[in-house]
Amino acid sequence: MTRWLAMPRGINVGKSNRVPMAELRTTLAGAGFEAVVTIGQSGNVIVTGGDS
Repeated sequence: MTRWLAMPRGINVGKSNRVPMAELRTTLAGAGFEAVVTIGQSGNVIVTGGDS
């Protein structure tokens, strides 16, 4: 399995674009990624899978 690091820009900066980390993890798991781990409230995520 491949590990991926996602570092999206502009998430949870200021009062707009707030994304709960639990919701982000659930969304990525629903997209087929495994071992979804968020790093703090930054929006940065480490996932496993997504090879196909």
